[in-house]
Amino acid sequence: MLKHLRVLMGRRSSAAPPTRRAVPLAGYDQSLKAELRTRPQRTQAAFAAACAERQYPAYAAFLQASGRDDDGLVRQGLNCAWEWAATGVTQDPDPADLVARCVALISDEETDDVIPAHAEDAIASVAYALQAAAGLAEGAAGWAAQRGMDSLDSFLLSNEIDLSLPAAEQRVWEHPLVTAEISRREADLRRLDRASDWKAEVGAVRADATGLSALPLERLDHTV
Repeated sequence: MLKHLRVLMGRRSSAAPPTRRAVPLAGYDQSLKAELRTRPQRTQAAFAAACAERQYPAYAAFLQASGRDDDGLVRQGLNCAWEWAATGVTQDPDPADLVARCVALISDEETDDVIPAHAEDAIASVAYALQAAAGLAEGAAGWAAQRGMDSLDSFLLSNEIDLSLPAAEQRVWEHPLVTAEISRREADLRRLDRASDWKAEVGAVRADATGLSALPLERLDHTV
């Protein structure tokens, strides 16, 4: 299972344009990962679930547009990530198996059945959120968050920002879609850090994230 996720990490990063400079968004990703490591596992788990939740609408839109059916697997995985983060109890289904089944939805690049980047990022983020909630991999919450930024980055460079232009990376960093997601994450961490009733606060963070898409759904291209 962990091997599958390591492959996922490399797959999306290798898809980035070869001339891309890893600043400043990559610096944010690394700083956030370091910050998350100072938090308790339950905080990391709930934060990862929130990041994945805001990516889920893009995946649901892809399913609808493509006519595919995952039998509710990714939604089930995300629900489990939330429940396990809230309760601290990992119950059936087996988390390792659930992660593997989600990862299996991401097609191999060598096949003709490749899914768009926003759908792949959403699935991967759910898989990492499951790992974070079940304590299966250190740093999984940071990877769940990074896949969210990868998705925004890919969308902006494909639709709004020409990477060859001066200050393109800075324009990505300052774009309202990126700054809005960063603000949401900061708010999530503040709420989780000061939670007096853990289950209630996780429920509130979940309610705020549910149905809120980090990406503009009406502008997504579900073809590859």
